[in-house]
Amino acid sequence: MGEQLLDEIVRVLDDGNIIAYGFDGVVTRWSKGCEELYGWRRDEAIGRPLQHLLRPIFPMPLQAVYDEVRDRGIWMGEVTHHHRDGRTIYLASKLISPALPGGGPMTVKSLRSYRFP
Repeated sequence: MGEQLLDEIVRVLDDGNIIAYGFDGVVTRWSKGCEELYGWRRDEAIGRPLQHLLRPIFPMPLQAVYDEVRDRGIWMGEVTHHHRDGRTIYLASKLISPALPGGGPMTVKSLRSYRFP
């Protein structure tokens, strides 16, 4: 049930910039909006570590970000990502761990706004 619910959320918000991945960093969902923003097709992104695709830079250690998501269910802040062609992208980002039936750690990254330098 939880995986189907997550599939439906990403499908409905497909034009947005939505990435779903586990705390292991492996991408499980990649929206059409992310294809356009980052230059990676969905089939290229799913199953790969987010670190390899976007080389994210957080304003604090990644483990501290994940701890906050686990403890509070949410983390918000600016994250630096990189486009497939190497361009830097700055994003106002929100990481959440939704309460899905059946449990299991999952982070959904909603990228609300972005800018290129």
